[in-house]
Parts: sequence; C-alpha cells; structure tokens
Amino acid sequence: MTFKKSGNMSKVLVIKEKQDNKGKVDKREVNQKRLMAMKRTLRYGYGCDVGGGCGERLRNRWQPIKDMSVSRYYATSGVVCGRLVVVGGEGENGILSSGEMYNPRTNRWQPIADMSVGRCSATSAVVCGRLVVVGGEDGSGPLSSGEMYDPSTNRWQPIADMSVGRCSPTSEVICGRLVVVGGQGNSDLLSSGEMYDPRTNRWQPIADMSVRRAFATSGVVGGRLVVVGGQGNSDLLSSGEMYDPRTNRWQPIADMSVGRCSATSGVLCGRLVVVGGDDDSGPLSSGEMYDPRTNRWQPIADMSVGRCSATSGVLCGRLVVVGGDDDSGPLKSGEMYY
Repeated sequence: MTFKKSGNMSKVLVIKEKQDNKGKVDKREVNQKRLMAMKRTLRYGYGCDVGGGCGERLRNRWQPIKDMSVSRYYATSGVVCGRLVVVGGEGENGILSSGEMYNPRTNRWQPIADMSVGRCSATSAVVCGRLVVVGGEDGSGPLSSGEMYDPSTNRWQPIADMSVGRCSPTSEVICGRLVVVGGQGNSDLLSSGEMYDPRTNRWQPIADMSVRRAFATSGVVGGRLVVVGGQGNSDLLSSGEMYDPRTNRWQPIADMSVGRCSATSGVLCGRLVVVGGDDDSGPLSSGEMYDPRTNRWQPIADMSVGRCSATSGVLCGRLVVVGGDDDSGPLKSGEMYY
C-alpha cells in the first residue's frame, strides 16, 4: 500500500486564461478552473487527498495493512500528526503498557514510549495534538487516572483523575474538551459522563445518558457526540443516543441493525461507521454506517475477519481498524476501509 507524497503547499498553479473573440478574459471560467485545481492539489496530514472516502469516492472496500508488532485487543488509539497511535490493551502475556505508531506513507509501525501503567479497556482521544488516555483497568479494578502523550517529546505525563474509575468507557473531543461517558464502575455499569478541559486540567460532570453502557463506541457528527451499542444492564444494546454540548442533553437516535458490544468506529464524511464487535454469537466482521441527516443506518462491506474489541482511527479519509479478537485470541493484523 502506498500513499502519494504531499506536494509543496506553496506551489503556484499556472492556469492559462482563455480569451474570447474580443480579447477579454472570461473571469468566471478562470476562477472555476483555479478552484478545481486547488481542490485537486490541496492536501493535509502526510499527503492524503482532502475528501478521501467521501461521497461517491467511497468505494466500500477493505484492504489489509501491515501487522502491529504485538497482538492487542481492548487497546485504544488516536490519530496524532497524521499517524495512528495504538496503546495498551491485552496481549498474549497480559495487560500492556506499550504502544506503537502507524505511518500510512510507509505502511510501517514503530514503537513509542510506554505508558506509566498497563491499561486494558481504556479510552482515548486527541486534544491539542496530544493523545489523552483515561480509565481502563490494570488488573486491580477500574482506573480513574489518565495520562497524555506528546509525540514531539515521545513522553507521557499524568493528568487529573476522573471523578470515578471507568473500565471500557467511550470518549471523543468536542470544542477542544474530552468527553468521557459510560463504562464499568467499581460495582455497576455507568450512565454518567464527564468532560476534561486541558487548559485547566479539570473534570466537570455532564448529563447522564438515558441508559447505562459499557463497551460502547462513539463519534462526533455535526458537533454532537453519538454513542451507540455496548453492554447494558441485562443485554447487548443496538440503541444509540446523541449528546449536544450546547444544551447538555441527550436524545435518542435510530437503532443499529444488531446489538454490538466492543465494536469500534470512526467518522467518514459526516457519517459514523461502526464495525465489528460481538452480538453474543461471536466476533462480527460486519459494519454499518449512520447518516445523521436521515437518522438511518445502512450496511457496509464486511471486514476480512470478525473483530471484537478492536480499535480504530481515521487516516486520510479511510477508517483503519487494528487488533481485536477473532475468537482464536488477540490479533495483530489490521485493515483499512475506503
């Protein structure tokens, strides 16, 4: 798999301007050509076309990527500086503190500094260019602690504790703040949530979800946090709900086609793509996509293998899914949806 190297952002595109029979420049035609040329050459991250995977360009296909260095399930991840950082989880020999970084230009992984503690079933998101990892468990119970990874120094530093230990919560960034919801507490599943402000290093509570959820997945669509699936008090959940930070309220959305616990997700072109997980019959390879404009789900192509408790991130308009469990044990493989 290869990606084109990004061009010089300051490169000037020369467009020949046509003149009409009177020798005058057709400004509308020239401006249209300039706009089209800019759209073709504008790039971000590590040379990825803007709009990759959007609209008619979404091919509904999967392709494999390079394996991670170790097998991981219940890991967590985030995209930092155009690279996917995957940390923690559980491997063949127990809970992991290690991490690694995937470079889509080279299709290779490289190790990063270890976290201060092994974390399984943690959650994470990127805030101000740094990966914030919170919660999970280290074998002694749900953790309330968190830490932040700075890719410029390859170092971790602690952040303030959450109000409660949370194993298997889900999280996203809204308005520059990390919102963490649900998970397994010390004695019960949680419906509560809290928001972390990196400027003050403080947490504050937000409104509870309508139901208790652990092992759910989420994404930000249209400035709102969408949380779907997971394990409820008595069964697996197909339901979802949407949080509006302006009103601090939740509202229900359409159910998925199937209950999914320990699925993973990412947002492509304003739509939430949810893949894998477990429906009590075993790891799922299927996926579905939620369109907030229609409040409907539609199926997408299956992954090459069923993956429960995988992790994912969006790179270059493509959803990269790695690790998980296919019922034979933790996986190190990954694949990309585009």
